[in-house]
Amino acid sequence: MGELYRDGQGVTADPTTAYMWFTIGAKMGTPESENALETMKPKCTQAQRQMAESRANTWIAGHARAMEQKPGHFDYQDWTLVERGPLPSRAPSTPDERAYAILLTHNIEKDPLSLDASAARAWLDKWWEEVPDILVRPCNLIDAPDHESYEYGVDLYNQVTYSEGVFILENPAKTTDWNAAFLAGMNGALRAYESILKQKPNARSTFLDNLLQQRASGSLAETTARLVKERCK
Repeated sequence: MGELYRDGQGVTADPTTAYMWFTIGAKMGTPESENALETMKPKCTQAQRQMAESRANTWIAGHARAMEQKPGHFDYQDWTLVERGPLPSRAPSTPDERAYAILLTHNIEKDPLSLDASAARAWLDKWWEEVPDILVRPCNLIDAPDHESYEYGVDLYNQVTYSEGVFILENPAKTTDWNAAFLAGMNGALRAYESILKQKPNARSTFLDNLLQQRASGSLAETTARLVKERCK
């Protein structure tokens, strides 16, 4: 991952993110990452290095299993598990885990562009994938009908699932009320969109702006139900 962000291979070159991934690799004992860090140090400011190291520590705190891997054969690549068999069964979710999932979701609704947001999403993705006793249904409710590209579309797509999950966690008697859950997911994504606009006023989406208008007029529930019927399995 560090090479991709360092060299801009398929992604926008980002030395801070590259330094973060090389820091993680170095802490896992990968010589290539250690060498890359030494090469990058003179090219990054102290602030960039400190930011990257902080983000690396946050990622590591949420991915203890990744740090158990040995150089040359890793289970983790980015935030996706590869080269492994079926997930081992795990115990049902704990109250602390559920509370943490709710906390992280609210945090990234309020500040989806924060330095900690990527690590929070990684933890939530892994937890929702593995937890055996609670089900969420991902659905792309925020994609424009004409598939107009939006810079933060993937983050908002994921936010729908996270905020849907919070509804389910906070309303255990309504775990099969999918219309209500998807509406909660849509509202969570729109809150995150509004948070993005506070930091980047030009990062607007015509489709999402229209959804905000529907929320204000009271018609968002109807629109969400229609989109769910069209798009969600």
